[in-house]
Amino acid sequence: MNTAVPLPSNEIEGTSPAAAAWRAYQGVPSGAFDEKELIERYLPLVRNVVDKIKLSLPTHIEADDLFSVGITGLMAAVRKYNPDQGSTFAGYAATRIRGAILDELRRMDWCPRRVRARARKHKDAINALEQRLGRAATSDEICKELGMSKKEYSEWLDESRP
Repeated sequence: MNTAVPLPSNEIEGTSPAAAAWRAYQGVPSGAFDEKELIERYLPLVRNVVDKIKLSLPTHIEADDLFSVGITGLMAAVRKYNPDQGSTFAGYAATRIRGAILDELRRMDWCPRRVRARARKHKDAINALEQRLGRAATSDEICKELGMSKKEYSEWLDESRP
């Protein structure tokens, strides 16, 4: 059901009906132009962005939740897009949609980014040690690899547990 948003080649040049619609939409007072038409036209773009992001997320996160957040990003993009900036609306909207989704994922996350970075560093150290040693790494070896004391290592592990 993923369909690409067809964009005529002349839209890039700013001569298409879509570019004229943008200029008309932004040149009239708020509410006088129906933004619903513009949002409906670019809904498949939201689905595309959600599908790409969903590939790298845990399975418990619902794509429909991300889709609804993506729609708010699309609505913000419609309201703030400036065709005179030289970028296509699809590119601008994809960035806004992705940003809205990532903001929501950060808001939902129980774990601060700093802790996630430490957990990733810890995992990378274990993987490197196990590759080098050819066996499971001990906690002493992991501490040495990370350059920290047993106490610091223990605190890291406690922080990263839910």
